[in-house]
Amino acid sequence: MFFYTLPDDQTFSIFLGEYRFLDNGFLRCTIVTISLCERLDNRRSNHPARLAYIIDGAERDNRTSIDHVFRISNGLIAAGIGKGDRIAVLSRNSVECAEVMTGILCSGAS
Repeated sequence: MFFYTLPDDQTFSIFLGEYRFLDNGFLRCTIVTISLCERLDNRRSNHPARLAYIIDGAERDNRTSIDHVFRISNGLIAAGIGKGDRIAVLSRNSVECAEVMTGILCSGAS
């Protein structure tokens, strides 16, 4: 189960949890926090051929899409953009737009 949150420090995190009811009626929750970039890297390694996007007939697999996301993110970081910076994107719905917005989040900007 995934819960997407944006904590106060503006770091995008994904909480993966294992939930079990105990004999006393309480719910035990084990939570592991990984960053969006770590999650994408795991997905690229474990499921490279799985489709990541299908938008307006354009298809991208995980490997290609996540490689684009990391290139965008690294380019923004190299340009001095990072945590606390804000970026505006004006685009139509497309695979490229989704990759750009995800790359912005991976760079630490919002």
